[in-house]
Amino acid sequence: MSEIVLYSVFAKWSERSVEQKEIFSKVKPPVKVVEVDKDLFPDKAEELEEIGASFGIHALPLNVIFYKNTPIYASGFLSEKDVLKLVEVVKSHISANKRRVLEEGKRITENVENRKKGKEGLAGLELLKSSLDRILDVFDYTYGGFGFDLKFPFPFTHISLLLLRRFREVEISVTEIMDGGVRDHIFGGFFRYCLERSWDDPVKVKTTVENAEMLILLSLAYRKLGIGRLRDVAKETVDFLFSVKKELFGNCVILEKVEFAELDELERKFLNSYYGFEKLGYARIIASKDSIADELGINYDEVDELTKKLRRKARAKFQVDDREISSYNFHVATALNYYSAIFDEKVGAEIILKKILKKRFKDVLYRFDDVEAGFEDYSYGIFSLVVNQYLNDWGLEEAEELFKLSKDHWKVFDSRTASPLSLKILSALHLHHLTGKKEYREYAKEELKRFAGYEHNIYSGTYLVALKTYLKPIYIPKIKKFIAPDVFFWEKDWIEYAGKKFKSNDVKAVVDG
Repeated sequence: MSEIVLYSVFAKWSERSVEQKEIFSKVKPPVKVVEVDKDLFPDKAEELEEIGASFGIHALPLNVIFYKNTPIYASGFLSEKDVLKLVEVVKSHISANKRRVLEEGKRITENVENRKKGKEGLAGLELLKSSLDRILDVFDYTYGGFGFDLKFPFPFTHISLLLLRRFREVEISVTEIMDGGVRDHIFGGFFRYCLERSWDDPVKVKTTVENAEMLILLSLAYRKLGIGRLRDVAKETVDFLFSVKKELFGNCVILEKVEFAELDELERKFLNSYYGFEKLGYARIIASKDSIADELGINYDEVDELTKKLRRKARAKFQVDDREISSYNFHVATALNYYSAIFDEKVGAEIILKKILKKRFKDVLYRFDDVEAGFEDYSYGIFSLVVNQYLNDWGLEEAEELFKLSKDHWKVFDSRTASPLSLKILSALHLHHLTGKKEYREYAKEELKRFAGYEHNIYSGTYLVALKTYLKPIYIPKIKKFIAPDVFFWEKDWIEYAGKKFKSNDVKAVVDG
């Protein structure tokens, strides 16, 4: 496998990519590593960034693996453990699927060349179908999620599967995620990712933006799949977001240490058997609640009571990044709006939105010359205000204002979280619906075409939602108030739900004809 080369793009101004460079100096992977300094070799770095974007990676550090001069994989930051593991996984993948790996890589190279020449893709039904095929190719039907080593939840990709009526896959994923170590069973919320395919061995980092997206997914999945447990886990996630309320205008919460005071024998046994807590930190639930209850000699309800007691006794040390970043908080407000609408429980999304609106300009200035971050602030903000307009009847004027202020920044692509570009496209479709202004739909059409030339896969959930919305919207202008998640779903079954919930003549007229 000497034909495998790993190109690593870094820059001195990026702390994370400097750390990546240091790791490669200590850990020598069994392949050739070529380091590319973005400041010294901008053209080569830009070419690799274009390729990385096709795999959904749009930040530094960037690591791109080539086989026979063909790009076959890209990733962000790699830990020492990840470096060796990744190379072995790639070798195994090549051995099992060499022809297909090379074909996919050549298609990516061709797409990059076409974009350089200014060619656009075709944003249509065929793209939707081919992208769904790529997503399902890497779906793990045993543990849910995507891929077979590291596991990220990918909320918006699962939302796109809901929209495309792949309910079986979403049910597998949300069930396994709820039971896995990626969920914080003591404090609520979700960690960023797990090092094991079975959602075990989580990295002890939580972000407000990713938990907000998980809350949207849990709410939508509950609405469509009717899994009762999703309500409780969604409430836990809300509680987590508000547990860091003083730091709500922040980016990242890192769980450093957990201690429990005065545990009795049953509580210790419960922690060890139910969570595997003493062994792995936050580990997978290894058995059902019924079997745990039998093992401990307690009833089913007492399992929940024990969990609540441990939550009260737990003392956690968090490290909080308290930068005031509006985009993440717009996402939190969006998620709380969805939760409020679906579970009929008010949690103050409007108050948070109004606080963010006062901060938005200072926020963008605070982020200095980070153009991508500014675009992200505006895109997340527009979408959050559109959702709020549907649910609370205010936010349209502010959304249009933000739309005018925002500037396109083409190097904003889909990733594990919602793409700012895709959310802006989706928002434009809704602004067209709300205002009747054709320029919004024209904007969506042109951006969908420009974005269509990329290799759409598990990173492209938000783009696929926007594309489906563009291809098959159902406009019902007589209904002033959409119900979440109709901001995503404009299909007939969701309109029927609205009719059942509101029993209004306007809704009935739409459903009947």
